[in-house]
Order: sequence, then C-alpha cells, then structure tokens
Amino acid sequence: MTDVLDDLQWRGLIALGEGWTAPIFPLTGADIMAAGVPRGPLVGQVLREVEDWWIDQDFPDDRLSAIEKLKSVAQGMAF
Repeated sequence: MTDVLDDLQWRGLIALGEGWTAPIFPLTGADIMAAGVPRGPLVGQVLREVEDWWIDQDFPDDRLSAIEKLKSVAQGMAF
C-alpha cells in the first residue's frame, strides 16, 4: 500500500511542476545602467544583488519594488 501512496504523491508533484510557470525577473541590464551604474562588470554585480533580493522576497510581481531596490543598491555603491 505504501508504494501506491508514494506513486500518487510523486504523480502529484510532477503535475504541480508541469503546471508551474517560472517567474520572470522584471529588470534588465539597461535598467541598471539607467539607474546610473556604468557599463561593465558592476552592471552584472548590481543585477545579481537585486535579483537575489527579488528571490528572497518570493518573486514579487511588482516592477516598481524592484526598481526601488535597484535605486537603493546603486546609491550605496561608489562608481
């Protein structure tokens, strides 16, 4: 009986994964540069920092929040 329950649980997880749509990060490198970050490696660094925040916040579907976080990160960096 346990094998049948295990199979049902796995099938449920597979169905859940098949119906899931991956969230799309709302910012691009162009957004980072528009916030005053000069072209180059810092763009990727800032992008990763804001994306890490976005993931930690459970992928908010609010571009404005991501832009506000971008502004605070960019202001805290010396260019």
